Amino acid sequence: MTDTLEQSKQEYLDTKAAGHQKRRAQNVAEWVAGVDYKDIDPKTVEFTKALLLKTIAGMLAGSREPAARILTTYFAEQGGTPDAGVVGAGYRTNVENAAFANATFAHSSELEDNEMPNFTSAYWILPGLFPLAQKQTASGKDLITAAIVAWEVASRYNSAGPGEALMSTHLCPPTWFGPLGVAAGSSKLLKLDAGRIEHAITMAGSWACGLGQAGCDTHFIESGHTAKMGVQSALLARLGATAELGVLEIKNGLYAPLVANDQIDLSLIDTDLGVAPYRINRACIKKYSACTYAHTSVDALGLIITEHNLTYDDIESVKTQQGIIGNLAVGITPNPVDLQGSRFSVHYLLAEVLLKGGITDQTFEDLSALEDPRYIEAMAKITSTGDHEDFGVHDPGAEVFVTTKSGEEYSKRLDGWLGSPEAPLSTEEIRQVCRPYLEMSLDAEAADRVEELVLNLEQQRDILELMEILTFHRVGSRR
Repeated sequence: MTDTLEQSKQEYLDTKAAGHQKRRAQNVAEWVAGVDYKDIDPKTVEFTKALLLKTIAGMLAGSREPAARILTTYFAEQGGTPDAGVVGAGYRTNVENAAFANATFAHSSELEDNEMPNFTSAYWILPGLFPLAQKQTASGKDLITAAIVAWEVASRYNSAGPGEALMSTHLCPPTWFGPLGVAAGSSKLLKLDAGRIEHAITMAGSWACGLGQAGCDTHFIESGHTAKMGVQSALLARLGATAELGVLEIKNGLYAPLVANDQIDLSLIDTDLGVAPYRINRACIKKYSACTYAHTSVDALGLIITEHNLTYDDIESVKTQQGIIGNLAVGITPNPVDLQGSRFSVHYLLAEVLLKGGITDQTFEDLSALEDPRYIEAMAKITSTGDHEDFGVHDPGAEVFVTTKSGEEYSKRLDGWLGSPEAPLSTEEIRQVCRPYLEMSLDAEAADRVEELVLNLEQQRDILELMEILTFHRVGSRR
């Protein structure tokens, strides 16, 4: 192990001696320090605001979930300087705890928006920026810029792996590279210089970890840990804490689980850094509060039903064919036993489409549906396989086949869900996705104000009013 590490360090030193004069993390830090809101194109700003609104919807919706209730109690007992709001909880705590809580809440909703296939993920990154922006009384422009910076850094380190290969080692990519992005975005909010930023990003690499777990509270809490550690790294770097500069350049360092993977390309970290389009534009908007890998199947079945005017009684069977990881994620739970498990069951989700025409904010509200004979019958019509020869191991695509009782056969293939960059949603369509989740916890007037503040975020001097609403103006609760 030691010999291999020394060899990897020597490779880095040889590369530097051959002409790579700056560390890649140094280039990244200098870009983070220098990038300005005015440098960002209007389309990216518009999309980022919509993505931040979606993050808020996720935090509010997730604040009602079991994992969130645990953390709401936990951090209330911990106390802490009341600098930043815990969404939906009615109290403030210190910035790090608020980042942990809000990121966990967001992920608990399963509404997180991911960049595929590298799995840079909004809810591991963006919720951590809100508490720090609140404490710093950062402007709306500052928050927008920090969000774009955070995504760019996380995505670049993620892509160099490539991060999606971590899935094969049972590690969660957003937990591995997310802290670096949060550290970068937090450093931008703190207005650190390039030297301090490099220490913050490098320090965050030591907190990068995450054994892939699903269908349990830990799956959501891991995003909270990611957000907290990124924020903490920036705060410590501001006070002078140091990191081993250069360690992020070593393949056997951050990329150690992938060292046998011949696809590692560290040049992706800083090549064309700051050149549009920014990587945040690659985010795929999730319309349903269910696992990413189920979305293509849900969309494909919905299109078949609509295009051929089918009803539940018309359909004999449904088969969805995915890649290997997609099927492992959502295709092996034909009879979920709780609402969290149903978010990872393509059988339940497609049964909902068959019976009710689609997935809504109410799909995961009624536990009795799992014992309803209609749902049991509908789920029995669904089969899922992971043997689609055209989809790579990690691809999110799916092909759905429907056989009717009269013998007709229909199929629909989607390589990405509706909401991915190939089939983007407009700001208004994203707002419509968010609205039901906002109204789970806010009355109509407060939801209107949240939309107004976020969709005009560049005009806001700070986000204090926004955080006040999200923290204290709660009217809804899980039945």
